[in-house]
Amino acid sequence: MYQDYLSEIDKVPLFSAGEIAMLIFCVCVVISLIAFSLYERMYDASMLALEVFCLVFLLGSSIVGLSLLKQNYAINDIKDSYKKKVPIEWVTKSEEDLYSMNVQEKVELQGSGGIFLNQISSNDFTDYRYVVKTENGYQLRTLSKQYKGLSEGDIYIQEKPETVSPKIILEQHQYKEKEFNKVFGAREKRVIFVVPEGTVQTKFEEGVIK
Repeated sequence: MYQDYLSEIDKVPLFSAGEIAMLIFCVCVVISLIAFSLYERMYDASMLALEVFCLVFLLGSSIVGLSLLKQNYAINDIKDSYKKKVPIEWVTKSEEDLYSMNVQEKVELQGSGGIFLNQISSNDFTDYRYVVKTENGYQLRTLSKQYKGLSEGDIYIQEKPETVSPKIILEQHQYKEKEFNKVFGAREKRVIFVVPEGTVQTKFEEGVIK
């Protein structure tokens, strides 16, 4: 499909046959007017050369500018068409194991603890803390600082059988044909916390779900 895309892009002309004909016609008209003016008023050669240069430059620049805009519009139409029909998939960009650790939350934050994941919230945001193992030992991390720009809709918690190791996975939506990622740019990302079955619990208290 990428080769078809390149083929369609290559077929977009810079100048159409009509534009070339119009350019030739306008140049002929300008030359005729200058020749007539020269015959009637006898301008000197330097003035004539300047007039010809200015008129041809302005005329050529206008036609080239309009042609480039038209070409760019046609190419964008092709891009939009392929962007809607090129297959996409979620690709794992990074994966780290999660570890359990008790965390002392700050006074101004309310924390709801979990085995491998701790959700923290205040009046204006919700965030997550988790523990991973590094070369220098275990490290407590905050999701918003590790993966900037993610919204609540980009964060998921999945329960898996206990045989699956708890982990944090960063995925990115990409085009199956990798060449299109350079054409259309990076797509959205999401974070998935994988935890054992039974880790996520919902408590009902006085008609409120916690």
